[in-house]
Amino acid sequence: MSDVLYPLAAVESLDIQLVSRVITDDFEDGSTAARRLWNDRHFKRRFTLQHTALTDAEFQYLKSFAAARSGRYDAFWFRDNVHRTGNAKVRFGEDFRLNRQGMIYRPTISMEEIAPLRLLPDQDELAAAIDVGGTGLRPIFWYDANRIQIWLHAGQYDREPTLYDTSLNNRHLTPDSPSDLGVANLFAQYQHFTAIPARRICPDTSVGLSNLMIACFFNGSHSGVLAAVQDLAEAGAGKAAGLQIQTGVLSPYNGNLSETYTNAKWTVTTGWHSAMAFVGPGSVGLYVDGQRIGFDAKTNNASELTRISLLSDDDGANQYGGDINHVAAWWEDYGDIELVDLAAANFHNLFAYQFNLATI
Repeated sequence: MSDVLYPLAAVESLDIQLVSRVITDDFEDGSTAARRLWNDRHFKRRFTLQHTALTDAEFQYLKSFAAARSGRYDAFWFRDNVHRTGNAKVRFGEDFRLNRQGMIYRPTISMEEIAPLRLLPDQDELAAAIDVGGTGLRPIFWYDANRIQIWLHAGQYDREPTLYDTSLNNRHLTPDSPSDLGVANLFAQYQHFTAIPARRICPDTSVGLSNLMIACFFNGSHSGVLAAVQDLAEAGAGKAAGLQIQTGVLSPYNGNLSETYTNAKWTVTTGWHSAMAFVGPGSVGLYVDGQRIGFDAKTNNASELTRISLLSDDDGANQYGGDINHVAAWWEDYGDIELVDLAAANFHNLFAYQFNLATI
């Protein structure tokens, strides 16, 4: 098994077929009585990749890559940069074929996933998880490292320069420093962001403060802002909504890193955890791994939250390292603390499997 990425990104089209059967027929004639053995929402994927015209050098690179994989026998990682369905551990579905049309090469490559895996949650699944009040709620944004495009062309990286917002199908959060994305675990099933201070000025979007939820998965106990939306016109206490860690303690962030909390705080332990902050006009709350930690009375009076910060403070002057993924925010007046509890639990359960965390 080789921890290498499929090396070419010159793609004309990509077809993905979900395979859900575990025996050789589709049960169409009724002659078999076998049952499915895979878990719900687990599939193998078949990829049919049609390349655009390749130069001779590019084709020879691809041919050498196939030879190094022993044809169909050695697995490798294929990163879907077309449909953004993340990484797949695959083998070639057939022996490599020479395909030349005149002076150019336009090969069609077949790849088959080697193990059934749960598909990455889509935006509608996140919306269903947080819409516990049945109001048609959608996330304001959702940053997912699994779907970031990282092109690999003939062995040379060409990384997407901005973060991909799954909920808006757009790219608009640009890291201040370093210049690349800092996507970790590239040769693995699931990825996350690491050490990527980033912030976004979004004059086209104004997020109301009333009962705003912001959530993420994180690993580490660095000091600083994990993720926040902030008031562009004003700074300070009551002018932001987010999550922070100070001296190993996780708490909501309302624009002041020195703010103290009595109930809405949690001592960080090793490993990955989910976190969600509730920030309303008169109170803030904290959830960890889908469980309510506590609420404190706080006055928050931001008029317009128009800046998104990730691993950096409100103006980007102070930037923090850390591991983070699935940064999402939404606002909703659930009107019932138990509905907030349910939204936090649903968010945790939707992604917990990617971090080997138990569901609740």
